[in-house]
Amino acid sequence: MFKTLFYFLLACLFFSCSTKTEECKKNQINPNGDSELALVMRALYNNTLSIKSEYIKNIDSISNIKLNLNIIEDFTLNYEALNHAEPTDRDLRNNDIYKGFADIYINSSTEFLTNKYSKENYNLMVNNCIKCHEQFCLGTIDKIRKLHIR
Repeated sequence: MFKTLFYFLLACLFFSCSTKTEECKKNQINPNGDSELALVMRALYNNTLSIKSEYIKNIDSISNIKLNLNIIEDFTLNYEALNHAEPTDRDLRNNDIYKGFADIYINSSTEFLTNKYSKENYNLMVNNCIKCHEQFCLGTIDKIRKLHIR
C-alpha cells in the first residue's frame, strides 16, 4: 500500500517537473544540494536580514545605531566561515576568484561592523555579495537585492 502510494507521488512529481521545469527550479531552496557553504550563505542571508530589520527599527540618528549583539556575533561567525566551508562544487576553490570575492565581502562586512554600522557600508556589503553571485550563483541575486537599505 505505502509502496504504491510512494510510486504514485513520485510519478506525479516527475511529470509535474518535466512539464514545468522552470517552475520546479524556482521552488527549490538550493537546487545544487545543501553543501556546508550553501548553509553558511543561507545563514548569512538570514543574519543580514535581521541586521536590516534591527537597523531600520533602531535608527535614532545616523551616529547612534544599536544592533543586537547576538545577531552581530552570529553574522561574524558565518562570514568568517566563507573561506572554510565546503562548497557544492568542489572546483570552486581551484582558482583564486572565489577567494577574492569572499575576501572583499569579508572586508566590507568588517568595515560595516567597525564603522558604526553605516548604511553606506551595509549596502556596500550587500553589493559585494551580489558581485560574487553574478559570477557563481545567479539564482539568488533578486533575493539578495532585497537586503538593501533604501
